[in-house]
Amino acid sequence: MFSAGYINTEAVRQSDRIDCAKSETVNEDGSSQLTCFGSATTAGGRALLADGSSVQFNQDPNGDGNSYEAYDSAKHGFNYISYLNAVNPSERINVSTNFTYELSDNLNLFTEAQYSNRQSEQIVTPRSISGIMVSKDFAYNPTGQDLELTRRRNVELGAPYFFQETNTARIVVGLDGVLNNNWTWQLAYNYGRNTGTDGWTFDQDISKVANTLDDTICSYESAAAIPCGDWFGVDELTPEVIDYVKYRREGNGGNELRSLTFNLSGDLLELPAGELAFAAGLEKRDESGWRNPDSTVLANGGEDAIDGSYSVTEGFIELAIPVLESVEAQVATRYSDYSTFGSKMTYKVGLTWQVVDSLMLRGVKSTAFRTPMITELFGGTNAENLRTIDPCENATGEIAANCLAAGLPADFVQDGTTIRTSVGGNPDVNPESADTLTLGMVWQSNFIEGLSTTVDYFDIEVEDAITSVNGSDALKLCYTDPDVYSAYCDTFTRHPVTDQVNSLSQRPVNAAFEKVSGIDFNTRYNTDLFGLSSQFELDATRLLKHENTPFAGQATQSLLGYITEDQGSYTKWRANLGVSVKAATWSAHYAMRYIGTADDVNGGGPIGSAVPSIVYNDIQGRYFITQNTSLAIGIDNIFDKKAPFLTSWNDANTDVMTYDLLGRRGYLKLDVNF
Repeated sequence: MFSAGYINTEAVRQSDRIDCAKSETVNEDGSSQLTCFGSATTAGGRALLADGSSVQFNQDPNGDGNSYEAYDSAKHGFNYISYLNAVNPSERINVSTNFTYELSDNLNLFTEAQYSNRQSEQIVTPRSISGIMVSKDFAYNPTGQDLELTRRRNVELGAPYFFQETNTARIVVGLDGVLNNNWTWQLAYNYGRNTGTDGWTFDQDISKVANTLDDTICSYESAAAIPCGDWFGVDELTPEVIDYVKYRREGNGGNELRSLTFNLSGDLLELPAGELAFAAGLEKRDESGWRNPDSTVLANGGEDAIDGSYSVTEGFIELAIPVLESVEAQVATRYSDYSTFGSKMTYKVGLTWQVVDSLMLRGVKSTAFRTPMITELFGGTNAENLRTIDPCENATGEIAANCLAAGLPADFVQDGTTIRTSVGGNPDVNPESADTLTLGMVWQSNFIEGLSTTVDYFDIEVEDAITSVNGSDALKLCYTDPDVYSAYCDTFTRHPVTDQVNSLSQRPVNAAFEKVSGIDFNTRYNTDLFGLSSQFELDATRLLKHENTPFAGQATQSLLGYITEDQGSYTKWRANLGVSVKAATWSAHYAMRYIGTADDVNGGGPIGSAVPSIVYNDIQGRYFITQNTSLAIGIDNIFDKKAPFLTSWNDANTDVMTYDLLGRRGYLKLDVNF
């Protein structure tokens, strides 16, 4: 069997969907409105002068190049929305094949092979510089004071594109067969490799930028090897300076997996209630990952290299035990031995009871564990500008008191919405373990043919959960109780003059506990409607609990009913309703997606402190041209529902992990199977 796919997605700019980034302003009477704001990293540049004042340099290309004035965020902010994508363009090719050859009546050779290539690029906001000290004697410094060039958006260089190309390949070769006692076996070798190249069409060498602002290194003479640069105002940079600091940035990396598995299954013996069945297996697996950053980025400390690997040997056995004619028990255990963490044993115990023909009860109690990924363990530092909320602005209660105690003024205002954050791996992070319990029922109606329902309760407790606490939460926890959450207070620093957070570290750690419970509900009805094969299906989840305890002995935080800035929504209710009809040559499907209400985890004003429930409607029709070829046409978000505003938005004024940013759109899809 052979299959191939090609997908080409074009870019959609955020400016096609929203006009600007917005914040909520609350009035004295409790009402509020949304107002546009720009990035605090401005065109022309900002500086902190020796006398403590913050100034903005000229932003008018036709104005006085040496002028500057007091910085005003409302006046000088940079509107960056036109430089961001709502949908990133990409081109993807997928090819796969599988083949089975019968060597004998009881022996088969099988192979599987997949390959995919993805190429994409995203526009990026013009690059910026910050934290560069400049002498008052520097000829292009118009202030007459020593200064720190705090934030400058280098629009003169243009907007770069971030590009990626990834190649993924997987090959499986194996044998399977049946023994004389009817036991089945399989031996397989699996090789997978994913490699990628990424970079920027251009970037700026920060060390060279600093050189152009130090006239003990640079020269004011024309055609100088290192030209001095006028970074004080828009369009003051010469082509020579721009050419000196710009370069093409490119890095590469990948990961690789090799595994050898052997599985065996069959019936062991006859018990009074039926056959005792088993399945067992062994696996030897090696995984590795690497990252080679661009040499200039590496030299400037913007990113670290990654090079890590581990191996694991695992074995498992599962038993299906007929206890009574209508009751079956499942028992399983797995042993894992990791080169990095040692060994671990997990188990599963399950029970199913066919109470009557139409009703089955089931339950499973199990343990599990997850080891850190290569990037979580060995990932090097990479600096990113991440949206972060400083809780000391408009703080109240204990947070306000702790902010004051830390030396921040009562009228503190956060400068901008992003903070330079170091992200990467943590070699000290350990595996997380989990205890899970599921209890459920399956009901198939005797009086309505084609109607079935399942209800399952789940309860999951994760110990030493691997998590990466975002900057907003780290700051909030620190100022909630600096003693209890001292670990988070050590993850950031503030500028000694402005009190702004100027560096923050975000790395995976082992939290103490995470507890999640809820109920999954599914009902399906298959019938003939007007001579058409039809199906009605409802999937719903009621979240009952989602609690986090950052570290042992600390307060438990409930996320139930909240929406976050980096983990999506923990709304109490989610549901999907689908209706499908199918004829000999065509089919149609209508779907409704429901997302329940949620409160913003960071509060806010009347508009952004909570999000309402929302329903998306999608429709698709498909025509079967031949047995292996079909053409589909559809419309997603038929009624053009807009994504809601929330205080803790992560992009485009909303939570892009939860809500549909694109609005109504149509598509045409051709499927061909070989």
